[in-house]
Order: sequence, then C-alpha cells, then structure tokens
Amino acid sequence: MGRLVTCDEDYVWKYVFGEQNSELYRVPQDVGVGEHHFVKFDEEKLMNEDIQEWIPVDPNAEEFEAEVLILSAQDLEYISKYIENNTKQPTFLQKLFAKKEEPDYFIAMLDAFVEYGIGKEEIELVGAI
Repeated sequence: MGRLVTCDEDYVWKYVFGEQNSELYRVPQDVGVGEHHFVKFDEEKLMNEDIQEWIPVDPNAEEFEAEVLILSAQDLEYISKYIENNTKQPTFLQKLFAKKEEPDYFIAMLDAFVEYGIGKEEIELVGAI
C-alpha cells in the first residue's frame, strides 16, 4: 500500500513508492518552519487505553517508529509562499518542445499539507516509517 502521512485519522500524503524517501524532516531543515520529531509510540497507553501517544527519541541512540511534524497556521502560510517561490512555470516553448519533467514530490507534499491545513490552527502530521 505504501507509506502514508496522516493527521488524526485523515490521510494527507502517500509517499511515491520507490521514488520518495521519508521527507518530513526536510520541512524545518529546508523550509525553516515546523517542529519535527522522531518518535516511538507509548505501547502501554496504546494497548490499555487505545490512545496513540508518541514519545520523542534520539534516532542515533534508539529505534524510532515514525516521524511527527507539527505545523501552525503561520507555518502553513509560510510554506504556501515557499511553494510559490520554488515552483517554476515552464515557458510556452519549454511546454512545446521539452520532455516532461518529473514532478517535485517534496513541493507536492508541501502543497498537500497546506491544502489539508486550511482553516486549522495547527496540524500534527505522522509519517509511518
């Protein structure tokens, strides 16, 4: 089925199989917004209370089960501007004569986050590994 990025029970993004690595960490690194964590889930709460609560971990010291990216409404607004500034529109001649370019999956993923976050104060995205 492929790896998903979800928020609550909603599907927000599906990684492109074989072509896209997990990229949630790139949002704070490349765009400069958001709060990123490598996490494992609290198994006791999940088993006993059916609550999916995560615990941040150091990926160099222990295994992690997912990535979490927290974005505020302001972060999403900034990402929207980042997308505008980093999306190049081909000229008419490029459209006519150039071969089709591969899509920029990172930009497409960011766009999906912005679309999903419209009207929300904050979103907590979980990317399964």
